Amino acid sequence: MLTSFWRNPFRWTWSWLLKRTLQETGPPTTIVRLLTSHHLEDLQWIGHLAVVFWFSWIAGLYWYSQGFSDFIDKKHPYIGGLTAVMGVVLSWIYQTGSSRLGVVDLFACEISAICRVHFVVDVARRSVARAKQEPVDAEDGGPKRFTSEENYTPVYDNVLSELESLNVNVVTFVTEFYTYRKAMVDYLRRIVVEEKAGKKLEELWMMMIYMQFLMYESGRRAISELIEFEPNREESLINALCSELTVFRFLSNLKEIERDFRGRRLKLREKTYQKIVPDIYYATMRVHQSDNWEKAQVTAPVLKRRYEKVFGTMPQRA
Repeated sequence: MLTSFWRNPFRWTWSWLLKRTLQETGPPTTIVRLLTSHHLEDLQWIGHLAVVFWFSWIAGLYWYSQGFSDFIDKKHPYIGGLTAVMGVVLSWIYQTGSSRLGVVDLFACEISAICRVHFVVDVARRSVARAKQEPVDAEDGGPKRFTSEENYTPVYDNVLSELESLNVNVVTFVTEFYTYRKAMVDYLRRIVVEEKAGKKLEELWMMMIYMQFLMYESGRRAISELIEFEPNREESLINALCSELTVFRFLSNLKEIERDFRGRRLKLREKTYQKIVPDIYYATMRVHQSDNWEKAQVTAPVLKRRYEKVFGTMPQRA
């Protein structure tokens, strides 16, 4: 907490004062987000330092004035000039911050929507079933026809240049998500082609599901960075984790990758899941009932069941 405070005391103070707004009352307004969003730390420093500078100059002018009347009569040109400059700075901060938050919201919406679609359709479970050659309803499972004209990522395709204004973690996780998604779709296309040719598909299914796992993992990390309104963030994280745990369980049991670097790197994720999944589950279920938390609370038991299929009983949290 102290590290967070000293990194940006202005944002920390506003976040503490507006905590209820950020957690319960609904998605915060643009003004509130300008004061509290970690995506705008540079602009927050500029804005607060500009305000401090303005007050300091006004106080200095008053100090060297001979009373309030003299301050108003003789110093008003300086006051007007400083206030005009201050207005320009704050206007620039508002416009730049609003534009950056718009980019954040667009990427957050697209990534969380893709993860939600995969969860609702249960793409992860059906992919695993096809890889195991288990019976799956033909209407629901397996790859269908893919064409290069399909466009499910309009934000990434059209707003990519705006991504550079965000911090390095956001850029990394967002780029990884779309890269892994494209690799997953490419493997699905190969599966369709080689299935028609009667070739063996075990290796392709394994690599497709591995790309799918990496996509969910990067999507979850991107969501953690992008979405700041807690009910929406937790609901989106639960959606991603439900799919992520399903494919993680399948990949962890594959002897083909158990002893190579892929299996060892999968093992590294176990501690992460054992920490974050219970934290998210209990943080969601222990919040009092409200419309904002309803979706997350309805979905959280599904996450709990999928976690317990991988790791056994979920540990309690105080």
